[in-house]
Amino acid sequence: MQIQVTINGINKKFTCEPGDTLMRVLRREGYVSVRFGSDSGETGAAAVLVDGKLVSTDVMLAAQADGHAIETVEGLSHGLQLHPIQEAFIRVGAIQSGYSTPAMILATKALLEKNPNPTEAEVRDALSGILDRETGYVKPVQAVLEAAAVLRGEDPTKVEPNVLTPIILPGHEFGGPGPDDAEQLGDDLTPDMAGGGSEISTKRIVLPKFVVAPEAPEMKVVGKSETKVDALKLAKGNPAFVDDVEFRGLLHGKLLTSPHAHARIIDIDDSEARAIPGVHAVIHYKNIARVRYASGGQSYPNPKPYDQVSFDNKVRHVGDRVAAVAAETPEIAAEAIKRIKVTYDVLPAVFDENEAIKPGAPVIHDEPEMADAGAFDAGRNISHFIHAAVGDVEQGFAQADRIFEQTYYVHQVQQVPIEPHIAIAYWDPDERLVIRTSTQVPFHVRRMVAPLLGLPVKRIRVIKPRIGGGFGAKQEMLIEDIVGHLAIATGKPVKLELSRAEEFMSSRTRHPQTIVYKTGVNNDGALVAQKMTVVGNTGPYATHGLTVQTVTGMRGLSTYNCPNKKFECTVAYTNIPVPGAYRGYGAPQALFALETHMEEIAVALGLDPLEFKRKNWVKVGDPLDIAPQLGEGEADVSSIPVVRTSGLSECIAQGMQAIGWERRSDPNWKMVPGKPHLRRGLGMAVCMHGTAIPGLDMGGASIKINDDGSFNVLVGATDLGTGSDTALSQIAAEVLGVPLDDILIYSSDTDMTPFDTGAYASSTTYISGTAVKKAAEQVREQIKERAGLMLKLDDWSGVTLRDRRAYAPDGRSVTMEELALHSLHQDQQRQIMATASYVSPESPPPFAGQFAEVEVDIETGQVTVKKLVMAVDCGVAINPITASGQVEGGMTQALGYGHCEEMVYDAKGRMVNAALGPYKIYRADEMPEMEVILVQTIEPSGPFGAKAIAEIPKDGVAPALGSAIYNATGVRIRSIPFTPERVWTAIQEK
Repeated sequence: MQIQVTINGINKKFTCEPGDTLMRVLRREGYVSVRFGSDSGETGAAAVLVDGKLVSTDVMLAAQADGHAIETVEGLSHGLQLHPIQEAFIRVGAIQSGYSTPAMILATKALLEKNPNPTEAEVRDALSGILDRETGYVKPVQAVLEAAAVLRGEDPTKVEPNVLTPIILPGHEFGGPGPDDAEQLGDDLTPDMAGGGSEISTKRIVLPKFVVAPEAPEMKVVGKSETKVDALKLAKGNPAFVDDVEFRGLLHGKLLTSPHAHARIIDIDDSEARAIPGVHAVIHYKNIARVRYASGGQSYPNPKPYDQVSFDNKVRHVGDRVAAVAAETPEIAAEAIKRIKVTYDVLPAVFDENEAIKPGAPVIHDEPEMADAGAFDAGRNISHFIHAAVGDVEQGFAQADRIFEQTYYVHQVQQVPIEPHIAIAYWDPDERLVIRTSTQVPFHVRRMVAPLLGLPVKRIRVIKPRIGGGFGAKQEMLIEDIVGHLAIATGKPVKLELSRAEEFMSSRTRHPQTIVYKTGVNNDGALVAQKMTVVGNTGPYATHGLTVQTVTGMRGLSTYNCPNKKFECTVAYTNIPVPGAYRGYGAPQALFALETHMEEIAVALGLDPLEFKRKNWVKVGDPLDIAPQLGEGEADVSSIPVVRTSGLSECIAQGMQAIGWERRSDPNWKMVPGKPHLRRGLGMAVCMHGTAIPGLDMGGASIKINDDGSFNVLVGATDLGTGSDTALSQIAAEVLGVPLDDILIYSSDTDMTPFDTGAYASSTTYISGTAVKKAAEQVREQIKERAGLMLKLDDWSGVTLRDRRAYAPDGRSVTMEELALHSLHQDQQRQIMATASYVSPESPPPFAGQFAEVEVDIETGQVTVKKLVMAVDCGVAINPITASGQVEGGMTQALGYGHCEEMVYDAKGRMVNAALGPYKIYRADEMPEMEVILVQTIEPSGPFGAKAIAEIPKDGVAPALGSAIYNATGVRIRSIPFTPERVWTAIQEK
């Protein structure tokens, strides 16, 4: 059929099928800003304006648009001239991955055309139909308010950090200022807590709050809230993501997955599917080689066991792979899947980690190859057993005045990237296989997929474009082997994109765990002995099963000093959808149990929980003594890391002030006037994470100068929307004495860029940033030498670089452009360039204080989170505005983990809420007030003093919520999430 529409003011006529969605037609016609997020429109990523109203095009037929006016973000800007809304989103740092940014910009346009001066509540309502997994909605809301002000004729707001006065002053270990310091601190000690509501509604931009280290040097580019280097293309909706390219003859892949949690495949008959016109390939265990592997995107050699094959004759969870097809249209592919006849022998299943390791439980891996796969005891459903100890824990228990033991449960959640897993495989003109994929680990994917496809590594190229969210789910070689097999079978390009239900059931998730803490403590509050026993649930495949649980032990036994400690962990195979990597990587599980346990001990001892934690938390100079036993690789107990920097005391003090901690003990504040069914509470948690994997994570960088004095930076590091491309560019610009826009960065192409282990373990700024800094320093020396040649200096060691020039000690200078032309064209020609790489022997811990304010309805169990505050010591924030955005987004995901997100199954292991909505993630109009404070320390091992920041926001929200609920109600809950049913039940039991 034909439809006629107006798109961005231009009349268009299209031919389409009656069943085509408007999204499909718009993308086919080149409007790639309209992006897939779900099959039923919940994400809003495919939203456009139809007659001025925001509409999700993935649930609107193209035929319904006939005769209507459509606006996409491509029509907002004219050449290099951006619309004020786009400029506002860029300026305030509202863009992370940018996958849903076009939809948010259009929602803003629709709102401001009707209401040029909206309140914050109206802004949040306008954005509520667009789910965002990255920003916490804080900066997008700020962007809308900023755009509204500019469109009303006000001047743009300058974005710069809001510098706070330190509270922990010299001579004061903890607890805020001493009695003589009130005049020095002034009004900083008396924040306005009246009303308890957000101040955002009265401000156009809430700037990053920042506590500056006194010894911090002033820098030109590093430490500044520079605009993201990829912001322009993301704000304009330019082609940037995996699916934003066109391939002639592209085939569409589709998966057939198991309806059973545990079954043996007796037979597959694909004859009917193959007979359908337009079907080019059907693959399954009968026609794909059985090559064993582990799918986790980790360094060589991948941790065992190797318990997977591309297609098996046994399925081990609902959503497990059975077959895949490649066909000319998605509809033909879907029909072919229906025509594949599979005969199953359904087997008993087990879903709970504690039941799975009991005698008589169904054996999940009974295949003969498991004998050599590297599992600890597959016959008992145990993939790994982990043990680590310092001191003598039993002797410590014998010496302790008091012993406390408690069990905690953490559940399974999904990362929910708005862009699902997607990959396209095709043959290039040299008949090398190219895989264009949304991955965090392109170099690992290339190495790991090669043996599965029967190709040498040199015949495979992996390209990572922009990613619409990863969060660990894409630290996996998940679907790249499938598109590779289909491209090999057909000789044509093949695309496979998971549906939202498949993203839940056939992707990766967070590990559930049962955690038992047993702690010996003296009456004065000193820890004497601590034992942490964990049973981890790795699902049917142990991808990340070892390393997530070792991080649990590391984080669970390193935050506090204790002379005797022990970690024992059994990692269990079960039949739930596969857990893997998820931002935080074992730490959120550990910190929920640890922080809840520590508060319980303090209450039982009659001690202030915060003082009890302060007495025991690790401080500068303290050893992290169990760390060598819980790292990846062989343990070297002779090399024990030591904490070299910590801003934890300042973080706690700043967080207490920001949340109004003194209200916690005020019984009048806990009651809500006129609402006797509500109770208020405040809670907190101490957070400590890591920075990269010492001795293992490696990043490489290459830098060269161009004719105009600009620089190309090539890195293997993967930007997930975190702003790592920007941070690495800032590091290079700082060393080379040029502004950020003189740095052109290209990343994540296994053919073109240096090796990098990938984006995980909070490593990119620290590891890849150091590699960039080292390469830039080498280039700087070459520039200084060239300047010496041009300025006829006998000694060029004193040359300095700044403001795009190289200066001699006597004040004479040459521009970078003059220097580049001289080196490339005029005299003793050479290419100024350098390559460097870096592996760190250290993993300096970032620290944070997490605070939460809640209201609890004691009649229904409903918990309403009113405010979250996180004060973070991340060393030097290379870019404060992107760093604060990381914290805001991480806290939002952590809020879902602690409060409302949960994968729920029926008795047969089928997920009953495999859709957004039933699986609840926060919308813009549901968010609490959030405040981020960056507490600066100077980490000597990091580039310009930087430590990690991306993962620590995941660690403290759940225990802080539990602490606040206890403060409000007196009820202690030892499992998450804090759903109304769980909280109500606990209140009734009390």
